[in-house]
Amino acid sequence: AQLDLPAGISISGEDVTLLEELGEGGFGKVHAGTWRHTTLFSTRVAVKELKQSVLSEQAKKEFIAEVIVHSHLDSPYIVKLFGVTFKQSYCMVMELMDNGSLDSYLRKNNYPQVTWEFRIQLAHDIAAGLDHLHTQPHPIIHCDLKSLNVLLDKDFRAKLADFGLATVKNETVSKMQSTSQLSG
Repeated sequence: AQLDLPAGISISGEDVTLLEELGEGGFGKVHAGTWRHTTLFSTRVAVKELKQSVLSEQAKKEFIAEVIVHSHLDSPYIVKLFGVTFKQSYCMVMELMDNGSLDSYLRKNNYPQVTWEFRIQLAHDIAAGLDHLHTQPHPIIHCDLKSLNVLLDKDFRAKLADFGLATVKNETVSKMQSTSQLSG
């Protein structure tokens, strides 16, 4: 799978190494990994691998558009997209969020023990991320804001993820449903 992408967005598959699986959703799997972006430096990253290895022409166009938009978002409240690779399938190479999702954090910690200071910080970070998306030249509406899509960095600051690729997600779900109907 190869797409025409602007310079700087495409990452060579040889420069990305997949490590442990971090999670799985309707779109595919997320792995921790490393990205060797220079001969001397590697960065730990998250690699989101789409389940669907073959996309329709329309989904490919929207994938490219979403990747381009996401790669230009520069905010401390949005998970950074470094680029994409086609090592095995469509993969997005993103900032690794050390403390996982807000959902997993709340499940691990007793909810009443979450301090008000932390709750207010979360509300601020989420609101700032939404504000950044909404005030783009072409406003972006998240459409899937939930604790699974709020990720926490090493300092427990919240960043938004998974706000794009609506057509790719819909196509993946519909193909999975039609496959399960055929096999069931």
